[in-house]
Amino acid sequence: LMIRRPPRSTHCISSAASDVYKRQSKKNAIEKEASVINKLLQEKVKIVTESLNAEVKIKQELILKYNNEEKAHIETKRVHSKAVAELEDTKTQLGNIKDMLVRKAYSIAQLTEERNTLRSSIERAEAEKELLILDKEKAEELIKKLEDYYKDKLTACLLYTSPSPRDLSTSRMPSSACKKKKKKK
Repeated sequence: LMIRRPPRSTHCISSAASDVYKRQSKKNAIEKEASVINKLLQEKVKIVTESLNAEVKIKQELILKYNNEEKAHIETKRVHSKAVAELEDTKTQLGNIKDMLVRKAYSIAQLTEERNTLRSSIERAEAEKELLILDKEKAEELIKKLEDYYKDKLTACLLYTSPSPRDLSTSRMPSSACKKKKKKK
């Protein structure tokens, strides 16, 4: 085995030790350059990562905002649909109430007409009653006058009627009955 010596202090281009030194110095330069590049890349990666994280956060916030707006929109649609349904129900109820009021108004008109008819019937009946009362009074007066007028004449001459079994002794002739009445006076 061969043992290598460290390079000499003077570097000669042609010696083997200088080749090793050259290789080491190139290796060190590459390592330093790689280290600098690695640091730059890490910084760039860090910046890009932060930028991407910020962008992701913004997008997540936008998605959350959109989802909230979508939920709010859906809730608004639901509330709107419910309000429209309630409005339709209210319209139906108002239509039913209107129909009921029209029927009641018609019934009231009919009842008013019937009441007016009854009032006029009652007024006519009362007028007829008053006329009947007047006619009754006049008729009673007339009857009284007729009774007074015919009282004497009715008692003076009776019509012929069949004799009653109680009156067997009296004559059957009306003329005899008229005579008896006259005698009694």
